[in-house]
Amino acid sequence: MTDFRPGDFVAGLLLGALIGAGLGLAFAPYSGEETRKRLAEKGEELKERAAEKTREAWDKGKEAVRQKGEEITSAVRARLKPGEGEAEA
Repeated sequence: MTDFRPGDFVAGLLLGALIGAGLGLAFAPYSGEETRKRLAEKGEELKERAAEKTREAWDKGKEAVRQKGEEITSAVRARLKPGEGEAEA
């Protein structure tokens, strides 16, 4: 088995990226301007989807924290003696 050399890996990665980019440009079905426009549109769509997914995850997280808080509060109250922990008026 040969030794792993990071320099060889990076060189291969860069060479593959250059070949892929060249082939992509050579066989692109759209002009450069149209391709850039489509990439910008897709980028904006991805950004909007990511923002929505982030909001959904945030809302789910807030709800989970609220529910756990209620569970903990209920558990603590159940273990307290009657009248303990209640604020005096």
